[in-house]
Amino acid sequence: MPTANQKHIEENVPITEWDNPYFEVKEPEQMAFSIKDKFVSIQTCTEGYDYSVFDADYKLVDGGVYDNPDISIHAALKDVLEDFGLSEQDKRNPVDYEELMEKTEAVEREQLSKRIWAEVPEADSVVADFKAKTEELFNGINGQTQDDIEQTVWAYLQSKIDEYEIDVELVDVVVSGSRCRGLEKAGSDLDVVVEYKGREHEDTLFNAFNEDGLMIGGIKVDINPITEGKTGTLATYLPGVESYLAEKQAMQKAPAVEAIPEKTVTLTVAECGEFHSLGEFHENIAGVEEAIAVWKSIPPERMNGIPSIGINIHTEGTESYEDVEMDILSGKVIDLEVLDYVPDITDDPKAIEVIAELIDKLPDIEVRGSLEKWQAAILASEIDQFSYDYDTYQYRDTVEDREAQVANITEDIRNGNTGYLNDFLNAVISEGVREGITDIFGQGVEIDDSEAVQTARRAKELLDKLAEYKPLAKIEELEEQNYNMIDNVLNNGAEKKEQEQTKGRISIKEKLAEKKAVIKQRDKAERTSPEKETDKKTQREM
Repeated sequence: MPTANQKHIEENVPITEWDNPYFEVKEPEQMAFSIKDKFVSIQTCTEGYDYSVFDADYKLVDGGVYDNPDISIHAALKDVLEDFGLSEQDKRNPVDYEELMEKTEAVEREQLSKRIWAEVPEADSVVADFKAKTEELFNGINGQTQDDIEQTVWAYLQSKIDEYEIDVELVDVVVSGSRCRGLEKAGSDLDVVVEYKGREHEDTLFNAFNEDGLMIGGIKVDINPITEGKTGTLATYLPGVESYLAEKQAMQKAPAVEAIPEKTVTLTVAECGEFHSLGEFHENIAGVEEAIAVWKSIPPERMNGIPSIGINIHTEGTESYEDVEMDILSGKVIDLEVLDYVPDITDDPKAIEVIAELIDKLPDIEVRGSLEKWQAAILASEIDQFSYDYDTYQYRDTVEDREAQVANITEDIRNGNTGYLNDFLNAVISEGVREGITDIFGQGVEIDDSEAVQTARRAKELLDKLAEYKPLAKIEELEEQNYNMIDNVLNNGAEKKEQEQTKGRISIKEKLAEKKAVIKQRDKAERTSPEKETDKKTQREM
């Protein structure tokens, strides 16, 4: 039986949207209309509805995808019309969808032909000059020239077009990227750009052309499809490639930056920390264990002063009196708070490592302050530099303020929010291993000469440092243990049975967890909000 809502007919509601069991109407999959001075077409697609708007001369004005498959095609059409200043009151004259598509495609082909013919002399010259320069600088791959490779790629692309029955036409294939100018490194991909004609999206063809992972001479081929309506023609695209490669070549030929003088970090032991000239004084001690042994060997009955262990940083090419020297351990106390005033020490990763080892090997010593903030800053700086070296151009394009970038990474490391850093380094390691295998087995490169392998090793070192680093919350807990307390609760020793816990302060880790929960709940509320509007993607956004 019909429900209450099914017993009447609502005005201004298409028959296809009537909630009535007695009417079974199949919605059309495509429609086309003539409205005022425009033509509008709409058809169903995977994401929802694909629509196009043409002017009276059948030229494309705009189009895109209405990203909501849950509504009817009539409702989607209504929203599309409103976006272009048209309404349901405007008279709609139905037109044959297929005929409209034929006319619009014919106009598009005519426009494209006019542009191509207008640009032929210049376009031919641009592409020909680019290929000629490539022929001069290209390093052959297993005896294959640039022309051989372009023909191989053309044949491969045509086979993919035939396999998927893609309605596109290849225009030309050009070797691009670092290899076209002899700037490649071991393991560099072979970049190829291909221009095509057709209505297929560049992203769609990119996926189809690269899905098999085409290899030529053991080198991965990276195929970049472009079309005149999106990225541009080869004549307009290749000058940008030339400029990019010229900049890259200039950077490689630029004189090397003056090498930073090497610094040597050693330890000192003084019988009298206040005045090193009183009593024994040992310097140029290479290791922490040796320094501790010398420090412990000083007879306690001597009254010359408080024994100390210090650190010395010598810069190559400078006099010894210019060295940075400071006592770190005095008596039974290591005071780290004073390091705030000695940036020459805190900015030196090796010096911080030595101090950390000294603290680790003297567990009975009182430690005031923490190395945590300097360790995090140094590690963040190393990761940032690695990111810069790994892909300098992408780094410059995405990072506007490097100082702020390092500060943000430092804060994340201190709070233990390092998931994205781990993901990045793991991805680099995986890529490095893959390219390293290609270097070794494909090109006969020694493992230590493979740049990809060296990059992967460096990423692994940083990954290990991240794993070893103790986040801020853990540092606070360890410091409180030194005072026999954890979160304001007395700690009477691990060997005693656990006593009833009393409510203490919330740790930083718990606060972060609570904050994440609040953000998650807020995002969930926003996603389920009934006021959220349907997104429509234009061609430019697509």
